[in-house]
Amino acid sequence: MCADPTNKLPEALALAVKAAESSIVDARRWAELLTDAGHDSDNLLVTQWGQRLQSDLREASLSAYLSRLINEARLEVADLVLAFEERGIARRGTDNYEEGLADFNRAIELDPNRVWSIAGRGETYRLMDRYDEALADLNRAIELDPSYDWAIARRGLIYQELKRYDEALADFTCAIELDPSADWAIACRGLIYQELMRYDEALADFTCAIELDPGADWAISSRGETYRRMGRYDEALADFTRAIELDPSYDWAIACRGLIYQELMRYDEALADFTRAIELDSSFDWAIGSRGETYRLMGRYDEALADFTSAIELDPSYDWAIARRGLIYQKLMRYDEALADLSRAIEQDPSYDWAIARRGLIYQELKRYDEALADLNRSIELDSSYGWVIGSRGETYRLMGRYDEALAEFNRAIELDPNDSVAIGSRGQTYQQFKRYDEALADLNRAIELDPSADWAIASRSQTYRRMGRYEEALADLNRAAEIGSPPERPAQ
Repeated sequence: MCADPTNKLPEALALAVKAAESSIVDARRWAELLTDAGHDSDNLLVTQWGQRLQSDLREASLSAYLSRLINEARLEVADLVLAFEERGIARRGTDNYEEGLADFNRAIELDPNRVWSIAGRGETYRLMDRYDEALADLNRAIELDPSYDWAIARRGLIYQELKRYDEALADFTCAIELDPSADWAIACRGLIYQELMRYDEALADFTCAIELDPGADWAISSRGETYRRMGRYDEALADFTRAIELDPSYDWAIACRGLIYQELMRYDEALADFTRAIELDSSFDWAIGSRGETYRLMGRYDEALADFTSAIELDPSYDWAIARRGLIYQKLMRYDEALADLSRAIEQDPSYDWAIARRGLIYQELKRYDEALADLNRSIELDSSYGWVIGSRGETYRLMGRYDEALAEFNRAIELDPNDSVAIGSRGQTYQQFKRYDEALADLNRAIELDPSADWAIASRSQTYRRMGRYEEALADLNRAAEIGSPPERPAQ
């Protein structure tokens, strides 16, 4: 360069594009080298090119640097294709997807079979949720180069988003076979196994990915989430805590750890984590809703309502938060608002069986039994293993005086869960109506054994004792129910 700077400049500028392909660090080094070469050879043109490229790299992006090379360097076609391609990647990295697409389109116009440009455009379409176009480009790239593991894995991500899990697994497995060190592809396959509840396979993949990259905080936290779903809370807490140590600003991991604390009824720690996650991202609606649920479980209903409302304002389609807010309104006996929220959640997701059942329980509480049965029937159609809903339908039949149907439902609920204290106690109440007092006592005793605080069951046993003429035992149960301190009602699930 120093011997013949003017004639060597086009070659040096082409190499500047290749430096950008390597990294922004290499691009900075190359711009410095150009500047130094210009000074050493006393060549003003080379010096100016180096200085301008250095100036373009003051921002943490290659866009301006590559724009200068594209517009002013008179690059050969192959180098120009690479420059458009790299600028497209840079613009995509700053979420300027339309500009990125334009660059990939220009690169493909210049070289229609350029695999990396086609795949790069496909990835940009994927990030824009334009999945059909993304698949078309990635399929084309893979046809041109069947060993292109990056494109195969990116196609797997699209199949995952589309819930086409078999195809996603096939792509990730193929990509991993082509590159066994591709830790991110291994972890992505683990996420699919997690979604499919194939937890042992998910754990194996996450652990493999972590061994390949011990600092992969997202793989560590994903393994923690798998442990959480398996009920292995100590291991889950350890993984989330490790991920947070690696990145103290990792709001998702912090919120997930909060969820474990919530499930362990360590509510103060749960609140601390949810609050920290929200401080890091004030628009994190899931963390806000989860904090609201923690407040609800603590009986702090005003704070719970505030959080659920904030989450819903951030995402008006957040059906889980809408339904949970309805649950609080029910608890506060604000039934119109409760019904409105649950109906809204169901409108957004007509298959939301939990919300349908909860609305049925409100109708039951309001003695609107036909509407209650309609909702409970619908919920059971959606999930026939929903034991508490079957028991709730039995309770509706009992309240309507349809005791044979009630008994059949309670039997079915107990078959699904032999420790369902509510269904067992309610069956005891039904036996009482048939004057089958020994069976009633057996069920009520079992319900109270499972839940010693079940004042409604204790009060029902008192009635059974009274009808059997065992007045001292009846009085003792009445006193015990009164000591517990709430009205003797059958609780909702």
